[in-house]
Amino acid sequence: MTDPTPAAASSSGAGSSSGMPLTALILGIVAVVLAFIPIIPILSLGLGIAAIVLGIMSRKRHGGTMATVGLYLGIAAVVLSIVVNFLIVGLLMG
Repeated sequence: MTDPTPAAASSSGAGSSSGMPLTALILGIVAVVLAFIPIIPILSLGLGIAAIVLGIMSRKRHGGTMATVGLYLGIAAVVLSIVVNFLIVGLLMG
């Protein structure tokens, strides 16, 4: 019988190079969408910060456009969620 360990190690190594930029991109997209929902902008803030951190780390390690777009979407999500939070507090305070 053959040992499945070398095949699993080689396939996981190939997938890990694109995993971090893709994760930053997905987190950035989800964070921007959630920033417009008035009930949960705090969640968007956390996801945006995670997208920024992953975007910076993956740009240093791998480069590429997915990491850059994820970074910019994370920044946009953080700014949007802060603005939405201030708007909600302003409306509630009257």
